[in-house]
Amino acid sequence: PLQSLAFSESSDELTIEAKAQLKTKCHVDAQKYAKSLDDHLSTRTYIVGERLGLADIALYATLTATIKANLVQPSSYKSISRWMKTIESQPVLKPVLAASSEGSSTAITSAGKWDRGRIRIKELFAKGVAAIGEEVVLKGWIRTIRSAEKGQVLFVELTDGSTVR
Repeated sequence: PLQSLAFSESSDELTIEAKAQLKTKCHVDAQKYAKSLDDHLSTRTYIVGERLGLADIALYATLTATIKANLVQPSSYKSISRWMKTIESQPVLKPVLAASSEGSSTAITSAGKWDRGRIRIKELFAKGVAAIGEEVVLKGWIRTIRSAEKGQVLFVELTDGSTVR
């Protein structure tokens, strides 16, 4: 429906009557898809599985655009409204959703990378000695750990898949 609506608004080839018919069809299709989604979500928290997934994020973005185009009113769909609130309350998505609602790119750093709240190991290696004394957040998995007496950790080899070292 969104592509057809965009086409109908930008096309010089369509008559006013044809544009009106296409907009009506877009609205009807969007309502049909929203009803189907609402039915699907009536017994589920997320689109697929038991956790937030890519399907939820992609569909949330599409549904938000559909709402902005006035094709769907989420208040008309109880399960969609609940699901959208669930997605919007996810801590991992709050900075991205806030940035998109402001129309800015605050979730993206000046280097054009997503601000992950952490640094990758390859990025830490690239800093070299300049990183000494700097507080960093690394996320990954432990490949090797060596400890001394009474559980004191002497050495941890951490990896995040960004380097082979």
